[in-house]
Amino acid sequence: AAETTTWDYVPTGRDDICGFTLPPPVVNNRTHTKLRYIQYTDGTFTTPALANPALGILGPVLRGVVGEFLVVTFLNRTAQPLSMHPHGVRYDKASEGAYYRPTPGRGAAVAPGAKFTYVWQLDADSGPRADEPSSKGWLYHSHVLADSEANLGLIGAIIVTDPKRARPDGT
Repeated sequence: AAETTTWDYVPTGRDDICGFTLPPPVVNNRTHTKLRYIQYTDGTFTTPALANPALGILGPVLRGVVGEFLVVTFLNRTAQPLSMHPHGVRYDKASEGAYYRPTPGRGAAVAPGAKFTYVWQLDADSGPRADEPSSKGWLYHSHVLADSEANLGLIGAIIVTDPKRARPDGT
């Protein structure tokens, strides 16, 4: 689901990475309204899946193996039309998730409160070549007003694994 959230850029009130003192305007104005992709345990969208805190504001990592399909049911819980547009995978026009005129696909702009199910094929070109590591990374993002929606937080990763080099769990 896409949901509105308040995001704290400096949750500890200090720069934990570089150890620098942050200026008062940053410390005093560290929260902003953002949009996020949230994963749920099932189609009722009542129980969020356990999120990986290392991902920060990024959406859930979607994983698959070459030869499979990713089927993603998307619920828009925000006040604006949104979508999910994948890179590096195959899809038909309905599942493209990119809004453009004159004829956008059905999943190009999912209305507030509406659901849409995207179907993406993980073909050989989606996965790693023989001379690359066992998995290849792509991204997905909302593509109604793509740049502003990515800046709001609507972006995540797709990992496609070569089935010959995958573990039993597909990773």
